[in-house]
Amino acid sequence: MTKPVRDMRKNLRLLARDAHDGGSPFRIARFAAPRHAEAIAPIEPIEPWASLGYPAGWLEKYLTGRDTALYRFALLRENESGDVATAGYMAVRFPWLVGPFLELLAIAPAHQGLGLGAFAVARLQQAAHLAERQLWTSVALHNPRAARFYERLGFAPTADVPDLLRPGFTERLLRYDART
Repeated sequence: MTKPVRDMRKNLRLLARDAHDGGSPFRIARFAAPRHAEAIAPIEPIEPWASLGYPAGWLEKYLTGRDTALYRFALLRENESGDVATAGYMAVRFPWLVGPFLELLAIAPAHQGLGLGAFAVARLQQAAHLAERQLWTSVALHNPRAARFYERLGFAPTADVPDLLRPGFTERLLRYDART
């Protein structure tokens, strides 16, 4: 195993441990069912999964399935009274080609637009940068809001992949080059 691969694995394991800024209401924790399951139901019916026809229960199966190359995280938000709620999920596949692949970033509708997604991706970008890796993700072409989100965070489109998840749907592959 090469040093950059070892470094990236270590950084992913440490992501949850180090991912809390003193002044930020956001945290990243390793996913643990059922403690972090409260946001699953509000996330399942939103885009892009609604259009793709994912069945009920898909997200829980995905988050709890056995897959040693998938790092799963709960995204937490602390409210003004100090209560902490699971507000979303992030899953990162590594190894994946030439860097980690952000396979899932899902924020419950009640917590969208507050900066939690950008916080989580910035932490992942930092982990990739420390390991001198490229960071990859994909967005459904029918989800332009997600594409704009990633482009604002420095991801660049690299290719369109038709029929990747479902026939008739195209995914756009995006890359963040953390090596620079």
